[in-house]
Amino acid sequence: DKTLSTEDLLPVVKQALAISNRSVEQMLGLVNSLLDLAKLETGELPLSLSEFSLDTLIEELVGTFVQEANENGIILNYRIDDMLPEITADNEKIRRVLANLLDNALKFTPAGGRVELTIDAMEEKVDITVDDTGPGVPEEFREKIFKRFVQVPGVAGRRRGTGLGLAFSKMAILAHGGKIWVEENPNGGSAFRIQLPLHP
Repeated sequence: DKTLSTEDLLPVVKQALAISNRSVEQMLGLVNSLLDLAKLETGELPLSLSEFSLDTLIEELVGTFVQEANENGIILNYRIDDMLPEITADNEKIRRVLANLLDNALKFTPAGGRVELTIDAMEEKVDITVDDTGPGVPEEFREKIFKRFVQVPGVAGRRRGTGLGLAFSKMAILAHGGKIWVEENPNGGSAFRIQLPLHP
C-alpha cells in the first residue's frame, strides 16, 4: 500500500488543510482561554511562582515577533532598565500577558509605525509599557476592552482576535497583585501599562 505524503497533495488541498489546521488551533486557543479565565476568576488556576529574569524573557519573546514586524514594515524595539532585579512571578502567565500586548500592538500598527516595549525598575515593583502608533483606544473603551469579547468598533487589525487576550491579561496581572491599564500614547496610538510587584 502507498501512503500519500503532503508532497503528493494538490496545492488546493494543501491550502485547505492548512486553513483547517489553523482553524482548529484557533478554536483550541479560544477554549483554553475561556477555561483559564474561568479558573482565574474562581482561584482554581494557581500561580506557579518562581524567581526569574525579565531580561531573558523579554529578549526571547521579542525575538518571536521580529519577523512579523519586519514583514509588515513595523519598527519593533525594546528597552530594559539596567538596574532591573529578578522578579517572583508565574513565568508562563507573564509571558502570555506580554505576548498578548505585543500581538495586539503589531496587529493594529500600520506599516511605517513603531512598537516599543519598555521595562523600568521602581521601588518594589516594575513598570512595563507597550507603546504603539496604531489608531489608539477611545477613552470610553479604555476600561471595557479588558472585558471578555469586547473590541473597539470600527477598528480593524490585520487579523481577527478572540476578544479574550486582554481579559486574560487583566486577570493574570490582578492575580499577581498588580494592575494593568491603557492610556494615550503621546506620540499617537496606545500605551498599555502594567505595574507588577517584584514579589507578590
